[in-house]
Amino acid sequence: GRQGMWPHALHLFNEVRSRHGLQPDLQLYGAIMSACGQGEQWKKVLQLLEETQQLGFTSNAVLSSTVIHACGKASAWEQALSYFSSCEQRRHAYVLNTVISACDRGKQWEAALSIFTRMPQLSVKHDVVSFNTIISAFEKGGRWQSALDALTTMRNSSFLPTVVTFNAIISACGKNSLWERSLHLLRELTQRHLQPTDVSYNCALGACADSQKPYLALALLREMKTVTLRPDSICYAHTMASFGWEQQWQQSLMLLHEAESIGLQMGVIAYTSMINAFQCSGMWASACHMLELMRMKVHVPNCITYSALLGALRDAHQWALSLRLLSEMDSEGVEMLHEHLSKAMIACARGRQWTDAISLFGDFRKRGFSMSDELWKELLLGSSWEWSYPAIEQIVVEGEQVNPSLYYAVVQCCEREQQWQHALNMLELMAFSAADFDFRERVMVHAIPDFKSSEQRHGELNCVGNDEVPCVSPFKETSVGNQAEQHGKKRRPKKKESQEKSRAYVLHKLISQQQPQGAIQDGPKSFHWLPSGDAIIDLHGFPVEVAKIAVQVALEDLVLQPQTEHSAEAGHGGLIIVTGVGKHSVAGVALIRPAVTELLREYFQIEVLEIRTCPGRLWIPPSAIAQLRGAPDPGNA
Repeated sequence: GRQGMWPHALHLFNEVRSRHGLQPDLQLYGAIMSACGQGEQWKKVLQLLEETQQLGFTSNAVLSSTVIHACGKASAWEQALSYFSSCEQRRHAYVLNTVISACDRGKQWEAALSIFTRMPQLSVKHDVVSFNTIISAFEKGGRWQSALDALTTMRNSSFLPTVVTFNAIISACGKNSLWERSLHLLRELTQRHLQPTDVSYNCALGACADSQKPYLALALLREMKTVTLRPDSICYAHTMASFGWEQQWQQSLMLLHEAESIGLQMGVIAYTSMINAFQCSGMWASACHMLELMRMKVHVPNCITYSALLGALRDAHQWALSLRLLSEMDSEGVEMLHEHLSKAMIACARGRQWTDAISLFGDFRKRGFSMSDELWKELLLGSSWEWSYPAIEQIVVEGEQVNPSLYYAVVQCCEREQQWQHALNMLELMAFSAADFDFRERVMVHAIPDFKSSEQRHGELNCVGNDEVPCVSPFKETSVGNQAEQHGKKRRPKKKESQEKSRAYVLHKLISQQQPQGAIQDGPKSFHWLPSGDAIIDLHGFPVEVAKIAVQVALEDLVLQPQTEHSAEAGHGGLIIVTGVGKHSVAGVALIRPAVTELLREYFQIEVLEIRTCPGRLWIPPSAIAQLRGAPDPGNA
């Protein structure tokens, strides 16, 4: 059984019973159960246990521990606990320590702690094995503070920590990048005249690697020889990794050659560390070469190896090689994880290969992986609407909730590439998904981003021929701006106006979803009706330039609106513009009110009144609205 030849042992056992007619005793059953347990054949062990019970044998502590150990070795900790709860030897220290070990192997530190704390209640005293096992369980569960507390309790109980104790705690601290504490424990181990092992240094070196302390790791590696320890491949791999994280790939490569020169067989971990070192230094071609070298030495790359290499290809925008690597993983039967597909997706997005990116996204979804906000941000940052729009559309249609910030990012992509229709579609999709978002923040930050002075905008916008910039607005060419032109008013350049009108229409769609308290909704508009017959638009919280565009769109809607039963009755009123008095501005000074007043009086040359009883509101009287409605239609001129 200790040689892993449990099938042969089981065959001999069955042959003794069938051919020779001999009845095995409990000791022989215990031996064959131990052999099967070493081979992680816990189900077979339970079958043999049932046979002993049918034959009338009474289990003892050794046999019970054998059963529990077999379940624990195969990580079948639930079966181990189930058997323990029913066995008669529950009060035996050997059995209790074995079940704690089974929970430890199954990485169930809470279950292990429960058994450990029950031992005094069962009149069973803790011993060194009990403490070592619970500390090991804390180490596997990442509970380094609990491991240190257990060490303190162990010392207070007059038990002397062993090398196994220190190794477990050094490992626990190392996994949490507590390199100083790991080194302190290593020094304490030697001060207590205990002989450190390869495991002791491996754990300390792992702490230095995770904490990116390459020269400390190198010093520990050299120190091993002074305490008559021969560094193994894992020790070298940890040291290589620590230099790799610091972009010192030359040192990592030197250590790889050194290890091979002294006859060490450097395995997958060492070569993966080397690939990671090349990734951190931006040397994707060298990382690919290391993979080929690794295969030549008959080492099979694992998930971590491919993840490191895909990271290097992602950083270099090598989308084609990333796709080929995924294909190799699939053909070699390597499990494809979330990180593999996400890195390849980013490589395709950065290489502007939107078709491949969308294909990978579909595969990503089929495998049940979830997109984190960080991954979305990485993919959408600087991406094209060709990638972002279908990706968001797909997950919304599938019924998954989407972070509102992702809608914002897609709208930004569409706005950047002047895909106004897709921007509007995304806003409608947002409403369809019932996303919880703040209207004003959406308008201010994402729909009309960072408006500047007219002169700056003129230089930044890509002003092309008017017929080359499709205007998605359903309005006719007759607009408030056109009517103003007929009256000889100054207007902005026609090329730029076409683009800004598209932007204004996106804003129009957004404003149509905002309804002030007491307003009556009568179709999707940029304003709302009040029972008094006036229309109202609320500009609270808008940047100045956005507020001006919102007023222009509201006037356009008010002038061009189709007559309905309600609007015909209410349409004899004016337009109330809620501007506020500047309480929430940076300097506490009203900014929107004077800007809107200037726009209406100088640009449109229409009458606008300040409501004395409500300083935060402006009013365009019905006569001014009627004047605009009666203007000639420039489209028929």
